[in-house]
Amino acid sequence: MQQLKICPQKGPRNKLWITEEIFNKLSDIRKIKNTPQYEILDKEIHKMCRDTKEKWFETK
Repeated sequence: MQQLKICPQKGPRNKLWITEEIFNKLSDIRKIKNTPQYEILDKEIHKMCRDTKEKWFETK
């Protein structure tokens, strides 16, 4: 009997200003915990979130 791999469907996002690029970086940061690159990527993600959130509120 063959097992099927069932993946959960992506639901609606709660934070609408988060782009696919930020979402992909968040999945990358989960892989590099406890490394020197973590802090660099963490700061980059926070900056991107601030900028995109600000732009999103301005256009809303």
